[in-house]
Amino acid sequence: MFRVVLVDDEHWALKGIYNSFDWEKNGFEVIAKTTDPDEALDIILEEEPDVVFTDIRMPEISGIELIRLTREAGIVSEFVIVSGFKEFEWAQQALKYDVSYYLLKPIDLDEAETLQEKLLDQLKKKRNTEVQLSSVVTITNYIRQHGGIENLFKMKGFLPRYGMYQVIASTGLSARKLEDLMNMADMPTLIFKIALRKYLCIVNGNEDISRFLTSSFSKKGIKKGRIGVSRLFKDLGQIINMSREADIALHNDFIYGHNGVYIYHGVNHLLVKSALDHIVAPRKNRQDILERKEFIEKLPGYFIANHLGMEALTFFYNGVINYIFYGSYNLNSDIGFGCEYMDYERIYSEFGNFQRLSEHLNKVFCGYSKEIGADGVFYINSNFKKLLAYIQQNYFEKLSLDQLSRRFFLNPTYICDLFKKVTGGTFSSYMTHLRLAKSCELLKGTDMTIAQVAAGVGYENYYYFNKVFKEHYGITPSKFRKG
Repeated sequence: MFRVVLVDDEHWALKGIYNSFDWEKNGFEVIAKTTDPDEALDIILEEEPDVVFTDIRMPEISGIELIRLTREAGIVSEFVIVSGFKEFEWAQQALKYDVSYYLLKPIDLDEAETLQEKLLDQLKKKRNTEVQLSSVVTITNYIRQHGGIENLFKMKGFLPRYGMYQVIASTGLSARKLEDLMNMADMPTLIFKIALRKYLCIVNGNEDISRFLTSSFSKKGIKKGRIGVSRLFKDLGQIINMSREADIALHNDFIYGHNGVYIYHGVNHLLVKSALDHIVAPRKNRQDILERKEFIEKLPGYFIANHLGMEALTFFYNGVINYIFYGSYNLNSDIGFGCEYMDYERIYSEFGNFQRLSEHLNKVFCGYSKEIGADGVFYINSNFKKLLAYIQQNYFEKLSLDQLSRRFFLNPTYICDLFKKVTGGTFSSYMTHLRLAKSCELLKGTDMTIAQVAAGVGYENYYYFNKVFKEHYGITPSKFRKG
């Protein structure tokens, strides 16, 4: 959702702006509405919204002044001016601050809808093209551009007073709140903006700043935003590695499930190997399989109890993938589809939290293994039954083996084998039989045209549907209906 702030000094006008747009339906969330321009400025600097709708003529701070102050603070929100006055001078000033849209009161609903479509398209392109650089890439580029870390410090006016350094990565905090926080720490700090609401700080001090940050988060009741903290280091040649540590720590909410201050933890390989052994060890009976399933479900608790961070989780996940492809466990044609090695950022974006990753692993291993009954006989896993049920409910859609394999964690070749064993035919023949059977029901029980029936069961080409129907039943759909 794109975040929106509405500003107008008159209550009725503010309500009119809000009611003129279908916000949620079109992907927008109004996070604040205010008649106070000073309050609006604070909100904008704090929240850094995607869009601000503002009146021009307001007491104390005009709309133009609000935009100017926002731009000077480095905020890149899109601005939409809503005014009751069609004045060239105001529009000309607005253009100076990169304001794209100018609406007249009262707002025409058709014009509002058109503007919202254009704004949505613009914001999507902006989000897609914005380079979301990692902390490591950012600091590396800065150092290279300035000819070394010492030159970078000199050019930025950064004057170290102590012999040790730490790197901090933050996201979700505004620049102003981060600066206030670092000023309270009273340590020389150099801040770089990486992306929207994401910053990297180099801190100079002889004490670990993580305790101060944790205490400040608690005292100020900060609920939004996260901070990742590297270890203390002395050698400035380690600054790239420390930036990486801070960025990894920043992603630890994946494991712990809440915002806050996270300190980098290295990888305890013995604990990671122990968790890995629980999952990849060969399973001889149904009880063994259930024990593995239970351990996977408890994995988040295992990582939290042992103070394992995102880097350890990355080692663990890739260890599982490595075992799947190269281990001694003979998966043969049961091998899952869509599994690949990932770095910590990819794992974070792919799954969102540890709970979903655990569910994914359980589905994967369920897909890989045949279920073993109490009698020792192997039965086909339940994923294929779910796949068949899905096809029966969505037979009219464009379905492919590749799509189904990703959805149900089964290899395409393995799916083909199961179709032959379970249905006696191929995936293609099963789809054809199902669609034609449904078409017969529609031809018998409805007044739909044959073209509508064809489209209704998944055949876009009317003539191809006729051909397939005749090959299958020996007569055309029209003769079938008459009969």
